[in-house]
Amino acid sequence: MRGPAFALVVAAWPLLAAAAEEEPILLNDSAPEGLVPPELRSLHEPIEIPRPPQRVLNGHATVTICLLMDVDADGRTQKVSVLTGSDDFAFDEDVAKALRAVRWKPATLSGKPVAVRMIFPTSFQGNSIKGADAPAEIPCSWDLYKPAAAHP
Repeated sequence: MRGPAFALVVAAWPLLAAAAEEEPILLNDSAPEGLVPPELRSLHEPIEIPRPPQRVLNGHATVTICLLMDVDADGRTQKVSVLTGSDDFAFDEDVAKALRAVRWKPATLSGKPVAVRMIFPTSFQGNSIKGADAPAEIPCSWDLYKPAAAHP
């Protein structure tokens, strides 16, 4: 027989688990009023700037990568995922790795630091003698976010 202490732990487990892994607030149109987004603070480790794909370096393309990332209540970047990327997987992963090194002034709600989940677009635009491509509209939106598949 396991006793009342075991029953109490089993009954409280969902609450304890929720407190330990609180979901970040989505930084979208339905974010709570008064939520102040995170602000870039610094890099906490040196990063290597990713080298764009050759077609961008040649000036023939604009590449936008849409990243989903969490910023915790301490301002650390967490769980960076590529929602849409270029056709160069290694480049996309290098951009995600670079963003993991970014530190933020945490988002706040009612003056208290909170964790947020946000979409972060990063664009690389080529230039050529004939002129750069017209700046593309940033195709990043919350329509790309699929909670069940996000942050494996």
